[in-house]
Parts: sequence; C-alpha cells; structure tokens
Amino acid sequence: MGISLAVERPNDTLVSNDGSFAAGFHNVGDNAYIFAVWFAGLNDSVIVWTANRDYPVNGRRSHLTLQTDGNLVLSDAGVSTVGSTNSTNSTVSMSLSDTGNLIVQSIDGLIVWQSFDHPTDTLLPNQPLTRNLKLVSWQNQFDISSGSYSLFFDNDNMLKLLYKGPDVTSIYWPDPWLVSWDAGRSTYNNSCNAVLDESGGFLSSDLFHFFASDRGLGPKRRLTLDYDGSLRLYSLDVTSRRWSVTWQAIVETCKIHGACGPNALCNEIPQGRMCSCPPGFVAIDPSDMLKGCNQTFTVPCPATRNNWKFLKLTQVDFYGYDLNFTARTSRRQCKHACLRSCDCKAAMYREDGTGNCYRKTMLLNGRHSPNSKGGTTMFIKIPRDFNPPKEENKIAGCPTVVERQLSRDYSSKRNQNQTSLRYLLWFVSAFGGVEFTCIAIGWWFFNGGRDKPNAYALHNLSEASLFRRFTYNELKKATGKFDEGNVIGRGGTGVVYKGVLSDKRKAAIKRLEGVQQGEEEFLAEVSMLDVGFLRPREAQALGVRVRGARIVG
Repeated sequence: MGISLAVERPNDTLVSNDGSFAAGFHNVGDNAYIFAVWFAGLNDSVIVWTANRDYPVNGRRSHLTLQTDGNLVLSDAGVSTVGSTNSTNSTVSMSLSDTGNLIVQSIDGLIVWQSFDHPTDTLLPNQPLTRNLKLVSWQNQFDISSGSYSLFFDNDNMLKLLYKGPDVTSIYWPDPWLVSWDAGRSTYNNSCNAVLDESGGFLSSDLFHFFASDRGLGPKRRLTLDYDGSLRLYSLDVTSRRWSVTWQAIVETCKIHGACGPNALCNEIPQGRMCSCPPGFVAIDPSDMLKGCNQTFTVPCPATRNNWKFLKLTQVDFYGYDLNFTARTSRRQCKHACLRSCDCKAAMYREDGTGNCYRKTMLLNGRHSPNSKGGTTMFIKIPRDFNPPKEENKIAGCPTVVERQLSRDYSSKRNQNQTSLRYLLWFVSAFGGVEFTCIAIGWWFFNGGRDKPNAYALHNLSEASLFRRFTYNELKKATGKFDEGNVIGRGGTGVVYKGVLSDKRKAAIKRLEGVQQGEEEFLAEVSMLDVGFLRPREAQALGVRVRGARIVG
C-alpha cells in the first residue's frame, strides 16, 4: 500500500529539517482541503505550493499515498483520484527539503518527481521558471483556485504577465506598446529560464533582472503573482515574523488589465485600489466589482446630433480595443467621428498636445487618475434625453471583492456507487413487491377464491367421496363411445347415457357440457343424481333399485 497521509489526522505532516516548511492537508473552506506546502512557524500560513488548488478534497477519508511502485496519488474521500505523478519507478522515500521542495526519490537517490517542477503562484529561491512552466495567481484573496493572471515566457522568448478574462485576453507587462529593447528585454535567447537566488536577485534569459530592496543572504523570500495581477517579491522579517514587499513589477495596480471589469473604473487608494461605475452605469454585482458595470441606457443607431450627446469624464482612460486612431485632430472632430460610427461607444482624446483620438468599441481596463497632469478625457456616447449625475468625477466606489468562504459538496465514486446501489435495491424491492402481490392475487383467484371449497362444496365432497371414481376412458367404453342409441335422458347441463360397467353393472352416466365453474359445479351435479333426476322410465330402463332418494345400484 505504501506511505499515506490522511486529511483526518492533523499531525500527518512533513516538516523540513530546518523547520522552515511544512507539507500536509490545509483547510481552505467548508469541507474543502488542499495538499500544500507552506512556511511553518508563522501565525498566518503562507502557502507556496498546492497539488489540487482547483479540486479541493473532502475532509473525511481523503489521503495522499506514496505507493510501492513510486506513484504519488491524491485521493478524494478514499476513492476518486484527484491527482497522480504517474511514476513507475520503485521508490523508498518522500521528503520536504529546506528549500520547500517536496521530493519523491528512487532507491538510488534519483529524483523521480518534485513540486518545483509544478509551480502554482509562487517561486521560491533556486526554483527555476522555464519555458513550459508558469505562475498563476489566486482567484481572489480568499480563493486559492486558479485566477486570471499568469507569468510565463511568451513565444518571443520574453517573460510577460497576461490577463485572461472571460471574454478578452491581453498582455499588460511589460507595457504592451513598448518594443523589446525599449523595455530592456532581448528576444534572442531562446533558453527561456529565470531564477530567484537566495540573496534576493532575479535574473531572466531575456535580460530582465531586479534585486530585493534588502538584498543579501538571510531573510526567507518568495516571488508571488498576487491575486490582483501584480508580481511581488516578499521578504520575511525575522523579528516581527511578518512579510514585507521588497520589489514589485507594477506599482500602480490600476494599470493592470481586468482590475475592475467591463465599463468600470479603477481608482488608486492608499489601501490598494477601488472600483466604481461611471455615471449612467450600475454594478452587475456590488459585492464583486470584478464583474464590472452595465449601462442603464439604450444605444440607438445611427446617431445624429439630435438624438445623441457625450458624457465627459476627465482624467479617465480605457485602455485598448480601439476602433480607430487619429493623430493631430481636435476634440470636436474626435467626437464627430465617433458619432458617425454605430460601433463607437466612446472617444478618448489626449490632452497632452498631441491631439490623438482613440475611438473605443469596448470600455475595458478603465482607470481614473485625478492627480495626473495632461492625461486624457473620455467622451462616452449617450442618448440626448439621458441625464446622468452632473458630478462627473464624484463616483461611489466599491471594494473589488468581499470574503467568500469556499463551500463545496463532494461526491466520491464510492458514494455515487452506494447511491446507485440503493436505487437499484429500492427498484428491485418495489418490483419484487409488485410481483409478489400479483402472484398472491392470482393464487387467491385460482386457488384461494375460485377453487377453495365453501361449506356447501365440502358437504358435497363428503357425499361424493362415497362413490368409486371412474376414468374417462372407462365411461367412454361403458357407453359405447357415448353412442346416441344409449341416450336415456337430457338435462340443462348434459346428456344421460345408459352404460354397462366392467363388472357388468348397469349405470346412468351423465356427460356434462358447458360446465365453467369447476369442482363446485361438478360436485353439485353429482349430488343431484337421485331419482328425481331420472324419470321412472329411465330408471326402469337401467333396472336400478332405489332406496330413499339416492341411487345405490
């Protein structure tokens, strides 16, 4: 079976030799657990790697098993497999190194699997980032599942940050309008590798590099792609045991694409950023501004000066998704060009003296920068009879996200099989009950109801039991095959024949016709074989002697 770590045993953890890191099951919500590696000995566990960030397992009967064949398997509720290393080597150990690397080794010391080859959102010192690897952010600050931002080597051999939203995808770092040499990068080295060293220095094959503000050996460090899309280097203060940012790729987080969703504006605040809707727009979900805003007016087309006007927003920019670009033009010409196009939702005009005009088909990556000089003015096309608030920059903001605890129900294959078995047993029981009922009714009808003798039948049966029973062939022979010449009488239910039995005795034999009720009617017919049934002439023809009211010979 191998070595197993169970979710129900909190002490089932691996700890590095120096005590810096721990590995085990970590709770991330209601009945939601991940197998992770984190910094040990801190008040707040900082997770640096996880095996199943998008598929948390149950809090009961889930385990990580190092099998005897060297395969590392994570199971949900003891049955369904969440992940596996697919190893076929014979192994003897699984350990957690002082660098935070979870390692599975073969008997000869060969590393057959390691967590450093499968990064999530964090890069640790001496952990390489290569062409086939990438960092992916959290969904938000409370949800560890894969988010919208990633750090990776692009096809041009450059390290970049990508926003992948539900509808659009775009590069936002380095600044997408910069060519490689203006961004201080090189596209000629196709080795595509980068690493953070223990002294806080970072070097990439595309010549991008940086150093921590506390450069030098000593502090524990981690390079993390945060949920807001910014890449930050953190150092651990030994005295306070707290993390501090010692470098970050993007200081103004509102420049990060997808920060506030479609039609929304991002506002820089001391605590980070806040999202808001411009006049004429309302939040789709006030508790999660990442979903953006919806417009509250209709958009008729074509637009003319009689049915359209523009809402002016100063120091506002919506980056990207330009219908067209015109240089050295006036505000009036910029607005008029947007008015003539049904696809133009807004016109952005630069106030820096260039006279550049950008006509927008979508309002994405919105940013409000009230303290910037020059800047841009946004003209949003609205119906003439629409009257939004006049305070164009006085916009109520909402937090980007609110805390949402993961809460998930998990059905393992075993539970599914048990449920299916229960349904099968219910069906078989119900079907068996119906079948038993039908058999019982049929038995009662043919035996219990129809054929069960009543008191009258039982009396007749006792009477009939005084007679000897003859077979049909004996009676047929006695009557000469029911010859018409031997007919001595006819009744409502049959014909009476004169017969000579095998012992030479004469007998009246009645052949019943049309009898449908079975034994009861037969017994009734037997009981009626008396002198009242046989006419005197018929009795004389038989030569029988009558005693009382019954035929005796």
